[in-house]
Amino acid sequence: MTGAAPLLPESSALRTTDLARIFDSTTNSYKYLFFQALLDHAAMLDDVRRMCESPRSVSFQELAARMLELAWYPAAFSNLSFGRQDQITDCIRELRSSPEFAGYEFEGATYEDPRQRLRRLLEQRPRITAELGRFVPYRLLSPFFDKELHGLRDQDKNDRICEFADAEFGSGRVPYRLYHRAHGDELLLHPAWIGYLREHGPILQGWVRWHWCQYMLRRNPSTPNVAGRLFRRAERESLGSEKHFWRQVCACMDVRCIYTDRPIEDGDLSLDHFLPWAFVGHDEPWNLVPVAREVNSAKGKRLPHKRFVSHLAHLHGEALVATRSTMNGRAWEKRVEPYRVGLQVPLATDHGYGLSDSALRVEIQEGYIRTVRPLLQLAAGQGFAEGWTPRPPPPSGEP
Repeated sequence: MTGAAPLLPESSALRTTDLARIFDSTTNSYKYLFFQALLDHAAMLDDVRRMCESPRSVSFQELAARMLELAWYPAAFSNLSFGRQDQITDCIRELRSSPEFAGYEFEGATYEDPRQRLRRLLEQRPRITAELGRFVPYRLLSPFFDKELHGLRDQDKNDRICEFADAEFGSGRVPYRLYHRAHGDELLLHPAWIGYLREHGPILQGWVRWHWCQYMLRRNPSTPNVAGRLFRRAERESLGSEKHFWRQVCACMDVRCIYTDRPIEDGDLSLDHFLPWAFVGHDEPWNLVPVAREVNSAKGKRLPHKRFVSHLAHLHGEALVATRSTMNGRAWEKRVEPYRVGLQVPLATDHGYGLSDSALRVEIQEGYIRTVRPLLQLAAGQGFAEGWTPRPPPPSGEP
């Protein structure tokens, strides 16, 4: 998918070439979230035959709830920046502080779906819906009326767009028209556009997500893996092969938790993302470390204290040295490769991965100090809680 408009058939009634320009002038994330919400709504409509024969309405409160759900993952879980002018994070910050979110685990390592809480809160706080809907439902239609809007003052455009959309709705020129209701604003979707959005939904989703990703990359220029942290994956990848590796390590050396110094037992082995998955968005071996399950749960997506970086480096260096003689040569080289790339260390020589054990330890140690410590600082700057250390065990006899 590229930034070009999706190559979809142009209808004699539907102005899809105008639709292709809806993101040409975008200063915040609202348009991307609003259009994704429209696509999701069209995809969920039932009774295809009936809906393609008559207009269908949707409340802006419903679309605003979906916008916040889409923004929640990158904003509240991944801590990505939406830019200074973007108010979506202010809305999310206000909602997060509500009693409705008491007990919600913001620092947990796994994502909690906020959908039901968000929808209940929006019913209680219509001001947030009004804030999100102040411009975007109107300005998304701007490309359809370029000539008519030329020269108008910005403060006059919303009313005129409403007028133009009302006049042109019957012809199918625009996807929707807007209604001001006592109980809240609504959009009336044109039946031909509903069919169009449903038929080409996957292509349009890819197109809008590509644009949103480019927007977020510009606002998070130094952040790793923005694309991987923007959209929630339906299911995280299994770490079975990584657990197998660390069981091999445990079989040939004493492995202790880098946070507590307690021995790692095979039956209680869990893999922690040293830099939280919510920050890096990947499962690279150099960022995974064996810990007890209770330690992994307690840490969540908090940042460990910087002193643990040297412990992490030491354990990985020793693990690679210990498995060098027990693993197949090619399998060991495959294991080492992510360290070479991720930590930017020259582990290979002219004769392959021929560094001595002592040289390998030094390269790994320096790679972690050079790469991971700055990433800890960057993650802290993005709002991840820093300086985590495990609580000491209670004195003997205390619960």
